[in-house]
Amino acid sequence: SAALLGLLQFGAFACGAALHIVSSQLGNILGARIPTISGNGKFFLHFIEAFKEIVASRVNIPTILIFIIAFLVLLAVKIINERCIKHIRMPIPIDIIVLILSLLLSKFLFWQTTLKISTVGEIRKGFESPKTPLQEHFTTGSGIIVNGIVMGIISYSISISLAKTFALRNGYEIDPNQEMIAYGAVNFGMCWFNTFVSASSIACTSLHESLKGKTQVYSLYAISITLIGILVFAPEFSPVPKCALSAIIIANLKNMILQVEQLPRLWRTNRYDFAIFLVTLAGILGLDLPIGLLIGVVFSLATVIFRTQAPKAYLLGRLPNTDIYRNIKKHKKAEQIPGLKIFKFEGSLYFASAENYRNRLYRQVAMNPKRILAKAKTRAKREGRGHGEVDLRTDMLQAEGVRRILEVVAEEGSHSVAEARIVAQVALPVEEKRAHFESVAYHSENEETASTVNVFCIILDMSACAFTDAVGIRLLSQIVDDFSKIGVEIYLSGCTWLVRSQLRKANFYAKRSEEGLFVTVHDAVIHALSLFYNELLQDEAKLLEDEDKHRHGSHPQEGSAAASTQEGTATEGAAASLHKAKQSAAELARDRRRLIRYETWRRNSNAELQSGQGQSAPPWTMQQRGHRLRNSCCPKDAGNIDGRDGHPGLDNSGFEGETKF
Repeated sequence: SAALLGLLQFGAFACGAALHIVSSQLGNILGARIPTISGNGKFFLHFIEAFKEIVASRVNIPTILIFIIAFLVLLAVKIINERCIKHIRMPIPIDIIVLILSLLLSKFLFWQTTLKISTVGEIRKGFESPKTPLQEHFTTGSGIIVNGIVMGIISYSISISLAKTFALRNGYEIDPNQEMIAYGAVNFGMCWFNTFVSASSIACTSLHESLKGKTQVYSLYAISITLIGILVFAPEFSPVPKCALSAIIIANLKNMILQVEQLPRLWRTNRYDFAIFLVTLAGILGLDLPIGLLIGVVFSLATVIFRTQAPKAYLLGRLPNTDIYRNIKKHKKAEQIPGLKIFKFEGSLYFASAENYRNRLYRQVAMNPKRILAKAKTRAKREGRGHGEVDLRTDMLQAEGVRRILEVVAEEGSHSVAEARIVAQVALPVEEKRAHFESVAYHSENEETASTVNVFCIILDMSACAFTDAVGIRLLSQIVDDFSKIGVEIYLSGCTWLVRSQLRKANFYAKRSEEGLFVTVHDAVIHALSLFYNELLQDEAKLLEDEDKHRHGSHPQEGSAAASTQEGTATEGAAASLHKAKQSAAELARDRRRLIRYETWRRNSNAELQSGQGQSAPPWTMQQRGHRLRNSCCPKDAGNIDGRDGHPGLDNSGFEGETKF
């Protein structure tokens, strides 16, 4: 309970409790007989009764004047103490001064008889004799046990909340467990003296704070004075006017009532905190302290669940020449890596946020694997292929399979720019080993997230995920499997130890390797680009070899002139498509080579600094080192294409003179 009550440290509880005390003092302030009201709505009921007394002219004017004078004096001196505390050795004890002055004036001027001012009245000296609790008090029929449990919980909750409020205000911490033991020991000792339940007093605590009490020595001093007063001087305080005591109490509640001043700040900084303050305060004033406190705790937990259910989600881009990735919408310099989507969800993945996580992921990467699979199965049924079973990973190994899958999207109806790009690629006569087709948009209004480069990998940044549960792990498995069916790899990065442990216990890696788990986003990016780049080189070399065989394997004497013309047109189309594929491969290869060169330079620079040598220049200003890196990055078995060594389809001018990463 102490952890939950920490949510209510915005001051609403203290402010509401202080206002309740003010309403309970209305009878003493007006000098009228306002009955003591308990239960829900007593705050407003006290004001209603006070208004009735004012209308009926049953108030005492001298009592009101004494209260106003005492309150203004107390308030003025307390403000002076706060502003001049650095220049005076000790604050002016205005509370004791007002108490003694009102006592003397009331006693010697006979205020009770002449002005009809209500006083404290008779106070008996000493304590009652200790008594053994009667056995019948603990029978279930009397309801003492149930009421005792309820009162214990409420008194502890109120006391610990008040303690947290003053601890936060004065810059120290409390131990809730220690407080619970202390309250239990005090109430166990006091039950033998037939006393009320012991709990924190807002008025006494505020008075303690206003007098700058810091240690237990002050409490011992206050207890000693109180004990002497009860045993010796108790009858002497009977002439004290109740209105003067009310002025002392309300003046010491000033700081607690002024907690409402933080509402504008809460509105500017956090609307949830603003709502928690208002709901808690409304519950306390409209109902009662315990119920209002419960309402505040429940509403606070509801806001926490709501915030974790729908946190922010966005795509990350790489800042040039760094391994730092930031929100592409907030940082203009952040650039997306071609073929990669890096998705970050600023919250934990659990039952309340699982569905929202999947929807936001589909929306941000502009790709819905279930939609693609469903349309592919529908097309398979139309073609009479069994029960419509389809595996896009197998179909994409064939050029006809690629055409068929893309035609499905076109025939079912395209609703976005991304889908239009897919239809435009239907005639692409190139076999691809990966799922190398354009992403399908999840919603047409989210066109800005649709990529112009084929997506082959999605990296999920899990650094903000503090925990997960069975529902979240099941959803994560479904996401990985669904994207795997359309040839898109899913990598996880930045998982905490707890999340990794939960994934392992849930057998998340039973059907998949832990190689898809990375410490940082940058590690996942390097790995994804390395794998795709190597496969792309092998596929491109194979395609060029097949094209060369097709070009030299034709027999002109076996065909007619029309067939020769058709073959020439097909060759020109294949050449144009191949040129487009080579350009895409060159862009991906250039990005990967820059990454590798930068990482190599960074490691070498760190080693040089540790060995005492000076830091070398970046690799893009060193032509010879660039040639060595280029030759080491490109596999030698990729073939010598277009008469150049190194990377196929690229000249050796490469990157010299380029500073943009």
